[in-house]
Amino acid sequence: MNALQDIQNAAQIIVEQLAERQVNQIKQIQSQFNEWNGRPSINSDRVYEYVYRTYVKKWNQVTGKYEPVTEVPGEWDIYKTISRNKIYKSICNDIMLQYRAWETPFKSLFISQNLIKLNRALAKHLNQQQTAANIKVTVGGDGAEVEADVDGKRFVGFGVLCGGDVQRLHYRYRSSLK
Repeated sequence: MNALQDIQNAAQIIVEQLAERQVNQIKQIQSQFNEWNGRPSINSDRVYEYVYRTYVKKWNQVTGKYEPVTEVPGEWDIYKTISRNKIYKSICNDIMLQYRAWETPFKSLFISQNLIKLNRALAKHLNQQQTAANIKVTVGGDGAEVEADVDGKRFVGFGVLCGGDVQRLHYRYRSSLK
């Protein structure tokens, strides 16, 4: 009898899987850094140097392409460049620097924030008086989708990963009832 609650419960799987995907991506970046750094300890100066060397690119007029930097400026210039752009590897490494055991607090915060956004998207079209049937959750490469039959209409809700370096840890949730 409660379409909103039934679909929210089914769609919670979406957020948990997206959180797990983000944690795995951050772990991959952490292992790449550890391999580059040559030791597992994290030092913020080395993190910023790593991010600068692997992400910052300069335009080469001779080849007509962007290429990785070969010279590393002083610490202050590295910090200014990274903090201005706040690129994805820097965000991930900041997460690792803030907590020794970063995975649990990050995952918990990610799930709670994304559940709020997902529930808001679902509540735009669903209420407690509607009934839902044939609820199906699908997780794909860029996000996830929930489909259901709600009172003779087709309901679709989905979360999509936003693009770009700034929005890498951000999902948008949309829904429709037709």
